[in-house]
Parts: sequence; structure tokens; C-alpha cells
Amino acid sequence: MNILSPEKNINYLKHYHRSSKIMLPLVGVSALLEYFNNDTLIYKNNSNEMSEEDSGVTMAETDYKESVKVVENKYKHLNNYVHMANVLNIGYHSYLSTSCIITDYVKNVKLEKISRVVSAKSHVLGILGLGYYLFNRTK
Repeated sequence: MNILSPEKNINYLKHYHRSSKIMLPLVGVSALLEYFNNDTLIYKNNSNEMSEEDSGVTMAETDYKESVKVVENKYKHLNNYVHMANVLNIGYHSYLSTSCIITDYVKNVKLEKISRVVSAKSHVLGILGLGYYLFNRTK
């Protein structure tokens, strides 16, 4: 079981095909979380009365005489776990696909070995870099 040749291991290929089924839904969830993930959440209150907290919002700024309340998103850091699962899944798929391409098209043994090492190191570096970015951008 060589990590530089994952396409030769049947368990790696099983995980590859099993996790490919959740790749697009996970990318969609990640994109939606990023789209709706602002520093603040805005929701509409059906009451027509404005509280002291809402004093900065005038009734002219709201539609249909609904007050708007802005609160800080306390769960923003939890989105990073969904993003990191997405990064790991895409990184794994990219590494295994690259390894298959190297097996099919690189015939020189020395060049194949160098290509596999460079591919493994660059994929690990990319996954670690994106993980570092994800968990340090909310600080």
C-alpha cells in the first residue's frame, strides 16, 4: 500500500467513488454558506414598533413598514468545518486523479517517481494552506 500510487489500492478507489457522490452537494452547501455568511444577519420583525436597538433604522428604509434588526452572526466559525470537509474531499479527488494521469501518460520511471512526489507534496501543501486560511480568516 504505497501512498504515491493510490490508484493501485482498491480501498482508495472505493473511497474515491463513494465520496464523489457528495462532492457537488458539498460544494453547493459551501457556496451557499459563503454567500449567506456575512458579519451580520438581517431578519425582519413583523411588529411596527421600533426598539431602542433599532434606532439607527428608519421606517423609510424598510419595506412594508417592517422593522429590520441586525445581529452579529455567532455561528460564522462553524462554516469553516463544512468548507474544510469540502477542501479535503476535492484535494483527495485531485490527488487520486493526478496519480491516475501520471500512471497512464508518464512512461519514464524516473520522471514518474519525481512527478508522484511533486504531486503528493503540492496537494498536501495546498490542503494545509487552505485549511490555515479558513481557520485564520475569522480571527
